[in-house]
Amino acid sequence: MKDISEYLKKFRRIISSGDEEREIISKEISGKVNIKIMPAEIDFHGGIVYLSVKPAVRSEIYINKTEIINELLRKGLNVSDLR
Repeated sequence: MKDISEYLKKFRRIISSGDEEREIISKEISGKVNIKIMPAEIDFHGGIVYLSVKPAVRSEIYINKTEIINELLRKGLNVSDLR
C-alpha cells in the first residue's frame, strides 16, 4: 500500500512552482525599483502579473515595466504584462 505522501507529491510540485515564480518576480521587481515587494502581493495568471501594492509603488513599477518584463522573459517566465 502506498503512503499518502506519494499521492500528494504532484500537488506539492504544482504549488511550489507557483511560489517559485512569485519569488522570482518579487526579486526582479524589488531589484529594479528598490522597494521590497512581497511574493504574497503578486498573482501570476496567463502571462499577466497582477500586483496588490500601493499606487505610488505601482507607478514606480510601471516606469520600469519594459525592463522588468524583458528580464523576466530572460529568466524563463512567460510574462506579457504587469497590472
